[in-house]
Amino acid sequence: MFGKTAKNHENIEVIPSADSVSDYGQASRILLIDDDPIQLQIASSSLAGGNYQVTTANDGREGLEKLKQETFDLIVVDIDMPIMNGFDVIQSVRANPELAQLPIIVVSGNDQIHDIDRAFDEGATSFLNKPVNWNIFVQHIKFVLRTAQTEHLAVQTARQAQEASRAKSKVINQCLHRFGAQVFALDRIATKLSPETGTNALDELCSTNKIMAHALGSLNQTADILSGEIRVNDEPFALRDMLENIIKDCGGRMPVTFTKPDVIVDTLALRTDQKLIRVAIEALLNNVAAHCPPQTPATLTFSDQTHGRLVITLHDEGSGLPQSNTSTREKPEGDTKGLGLTVVRQIMKLLDGEFLLKSTPGYGVTASLLFPKSKVVRHVHH
Repeated sequence: MFGKTAKNHENIEVIPSADSVSDYGQASRILLIDDDPIQLQIASSSLAGGNYQVTTANDGREGLEKLKQETFDLIVVDIDMPIMNGFDVIQSVRANPELAQLPIIVVSGNDQIHDIDRAFDEGATSFLNKPVNWNIFVQHIKFVLRTAQTEHLAVQTARQAQEASRAKSKVINQCLHRFGAQVFALDRIATKLSPETGTNALDELCSTNKIMAHALGSLNQTADILSGEIRVNDEPFALRDMLENIIKDCGGRMPVTFTKPDVIVDTLALRTDQKLIRVAIEALLNNVAAHCPPQTPATLTFSDQTHGRLVITLHDEGSGLPQSNTSTREKPEGDTKGLGLTVVRQIMKLLDGEFLLKSTPGYGVTASLLFPKSKVVRHVHH
C-alpha cells in the first residue's frame, strides 16, 4: 500500500482556519482520520472529557473532504489506509500554503524508522505508535495544540510588528511630503512680502505654520502609538457625549448619523483613554471619507454585548472592500489625518480591546471597537 503513495497524491484545495489554533476558551477542533472504526471510537471517547470538538473520517479522501467543509486546529491521521493513505493526506494539506502551520499528528502501527522519517519529511508535526496509550494520547494532543498556539502567536506578533513598521514609514513619508509642500508655500509667501501686501501675507504665513504644527503633532502621536510608548489614561467618560462631539466636529464633510441606543445602554460609559478612542474613531471616519464616494452615509453607535462587553460600531454604506482583502483601506492614499487601520488595531491593543472589520461587497463596511467588561461602567459622575 505504501508503494502507491505517488499515484494517490492529489493537490486538493482546502479551506484554511482563520487561526491555526483556537483562541483561549474556545473548543479546539480536531479531525481524526483512520480506517479502523474502533480506533476512531476510542480516540473520540478519550477526548470527550476535554474542551474539544471532534470530527472523524474513515479514510484520507473523506478526511480532505471534511477539511473542505470545516476548519480545524489539529489533524490526527493514520498512515496505513485504503483509497488515500496518511502520507498523501499530509502532502495534500501542506500543498496549501494557508495550512502550513496546521499541526498534524501521525499514528501508525509501523515503527520502522524510514516511515517515521518520511512522515516528518512530508510535514508531520508529531508521531505516535500503535497500540496507543490513550492517557498519553490525550496529553500529547494538549502539548501539540499548546505548542502550535505559541508558534501562531509568535507569527502573529511578528506580522503585526511588520505592519506597524510599514504604517510608520507611510505616515512619515506623508508628513515629509506635507512639510515639503508647506516649506514651498512659506517660500512663496516670503517672496510676496511687501509694505502693501504684508498683512495678508502674514495671515497666510500663520495659517501655513498651523498646518505644519498639526502635521508634526500627528507624526509624533503616530510614532508613540505604533511603538506602544504612550501613556494610557483610564478615566471614565460618557460615550454618548464623546460620539456626538465627534460627529459635530465632522463639520458636514460627511453625513454621519449617531444612532442612540436604548435608555439602559445609554447610561454606559468607558473607563479608558478617551483621547486614544477618539483618534481611532476619527481614523476610521477618515478611511470612509478617503475610500467611499462623496456623501456616503455612515452610522456611528454603541451597544452592550453578552459577557458585559461594549462595542462601538461604525458602518458605512459604500461598496465594501474587495473580497478577502482589507489592505485597500490599511493606509489610505492622500490621507494625512487618518492614521490607518494598523494604528486603530494598535490603539485597541493598548486599551486591552479588540478591533474587527467586516465587509460585504455592495453593502459597505462595518468597523467594531470591542472593550472588555472591566472597562465598562454604568454611569459617570460629572
